Amino acid sequence: DRSRGRTDTILMLTYGGDGPSVLTSIPRDSIVDIPGYGRTKINAAYAYGGPPLLVKTLEAETGVRIGGYTEIGFGGVEQIVDALGGIEICPAEDIVDKDAKLNIKEGCQEVDGKTALAYSRSRKAFATGDIARGQHQREVIGAIGSAATTASTVLNPVTYSRVLDSTAKSLAVGQDDSMFSFGRFAWKLSRSMAGSGLNCTVPIADLSVRWDSERALAYFGHLENGTTDELGELCTDDGLGK
Repeated sequence: DRSRGRTDTILMLTYGGDGPSVLTSIPRDSIVDIPGYGRTKINAAYAYGGPPLLVKTLEAETGVRIGGYTEIGFGGVEQIVDALGGIEICPAEDIVDKDAKLNIKEGCQEVDGKTALAYSRSRKAFATGDIARGQHQREVIGAIGSAATTASTVLNPVTYSRVLDSTAKSLAVGQDDSMFSFGRFAWKLSRSMAGSGLNCTVPIADLSVRWDSERALAYFGHLENGTTDELGELCTDDGLGK
C-alpha cells in the first residue's frame, strides 16, 4: 500500500540461477528486527521508513539481496485488472466474505477489478486468515502478470496503452533496477505462477506466522544461492511443513 501506512501485502520475487523463479509471501504479522526500531511486525517497516527500510529489514532477516522493489496500492489492483479486461481466478471453494464484499462460487472464472480486489482482501472466511489471503494475493498478482503478457494485450495498441496508463498511475518502482519495468515485471510474475515457477509462503511453524527458523534459513539460502530447484518441500502454499 502506497499511503505510507503499514503494508498489507509483502511479496518477494526471486529469479536467476539454474532453478525456477519463486514468488514468496511474507505474512504481514511476521515478527522481525526492524533496524532502529526493535523487534515488531514486519508490516511496520514501510510505515517507519518506506521501501528502503522494508528492503533493509527483509535483507537482514532473509539473507537475500534485493535488487529492486515495486509498490501497488489497493486501488491500483482494481484499475489494472479492468484495464486488462479482467483476469482469471480459480477459488477452490465458494467464498462469502461480507467484510471484503465478496460472494463467488468455486472454480475458474473471469473477474473484474472490483472482484479481484475483494478476493485479494478476503481472509475472514478462512480458518488460516492472512495465510489464505496471501495465497489469493499471489494468485491475483500472477494472473495480472499472465494477462499483461498475452498476445491479445501486447499486440492490441489500445489495450496496451490503457494498461500502461493505469500501471503508471498505480505502481511506484525503485530507480536502481531496470527489471521493474512493467513488461518484465509482469513476465516474471506470470512465470512464477505458471508451471515453470514456484509460489510459496515463507516457512512458518504455526498459524501465528512464527517463522520456522530451521526451514526458513534453508529456504532463503536456496533463494540467495540460485538453487531454487532444490527447494522441494520447503516450498508450500501456506508455509506449513508437510
